[in-house]
Amino acid sequence: MNDPHDPLTTIDPTRASVARVYDAALGGKDNFAVDRDMLAKILVQAPDAFESPRMVRDFGRRAVEFLARRGIRQFLDLGSGIPSTPPSVHETAWTIAPDTRVVYVDKDPVVVAHSRALRDVGEGLVSVFGDVTEPESVFQNPRVLEVLDFSAPVGVLLISVLQNVLEDDQAQDVVGRIADRMAPGSYLAVAHISTRSQPAAMDGVHRSAEQAGYPPTLFREDESIRALFDRFELVEPGVVDIKDWRPSATDVKPVNIKLLGGVGYKTD
Repeated sequence: MNDPHDPLTTIDPTRASVARVYDAALGGKDNFAVDRDMLAKILVQAPDAFESPRMVRDFGRRAVEFLARRGIRQFLDLGSGIPSTPPSVHETAWTIAPDTRVVYVDKDPVVVAHSRALRDVGEGLVSVFGDVTEPESVFQNPRVLEVLDFSAPVGVLLISVLQNVLEDDQAQDVVGRIADRMAPGSYLAVAHISTRSQPAAMDGVHRSAEQAGYPPTLFREDESIRALFDRFELVEPGVVDIKDWRPSATDVKPVNIKLLGGVGYKTD
């Protein structure tokens, strides 16, 4: 089926992309010179910037494992990014439940194109173009509805994406609109960049983004990140440093750029 929500001709190789900079930080190949230049600028100010994306991916893996063990058999990954470092959401979930269905959503055409090449490998797995700030278009997308049943519980992933929704009320509004479409028994997983980060690292990220014309990044306070779960019941250990959320290893390196993460359960 043709996807009317799919403007994959809008790739702009002259502007840095959040997903492609992450891809470069993770050692991927699906990025442009402008993305690598942006990463180099960030690394000058925050030398541990390579470590944070790896920690984010590891948090996402642990969250998916947790939800799959809780019986979630369909996932919506909003702002999914380029599949640079396995395991991806479906690979993680399939180790627990091979019948799990997954939809990946991103607004970067390069991400969608590469995701399709690497991920669209069978029934119940699809990548679509979409913007997290316009969740209604995602939930109404015919390709999404071919795979996911929103009358049943779903695991929604917002992993390191809401920091580009600039105001607290905007982010809460987006999450609220997503929650409206989630059936009782669904789960929300969020990882978000935090003001717990070192001030010099935050200043460096802001300066390098401004110099490169990169989208602004909002470091949120703990309270603002917890507020994203107002419609959800937090599971233990709540909203914490992502390295401390049900950790699978004890040798995580200290980093200057901190992220908080958590998982919430929708009761009604």
